[in-house]
Amino acid sequence: MLKLLLVEDNALLRASLADALSGHDVQVVAACATASEAVEELCRGTLDVLVTDLDLGEGPDGITLAHVVRRLHPTASGISRSQTTAWGHRVARQGLARR
Repeated sequence: MLKLLLVEDNALLRASLADALSGHDVQVVAACATASEAVEELCRGTLDVLVTDLDLGEGPDGITLAHVVRRLHPTASGISRSQTTAWGHRVARQGLARR
């Protein structure tokens, strides 16, 4: 079973995504509102996939979180999303667009 960590600051969207992603051999191990909550979950166990919003409001953003995931779980994959296009350029510059 694929272990997935979901990070989204919008509560309604987080709940909807968690519901949509659950099942089909996918286990949503946690649905977090902040990068800080996600890091706590990362330290508790293994992870196969990170699905994160890039703009998480106050605190660390999704790019910072992706770097932490890469360090703690180097074999994990990541999927990022954002409602603003400006984030795509930042992801490419940070070297997270490709492995």
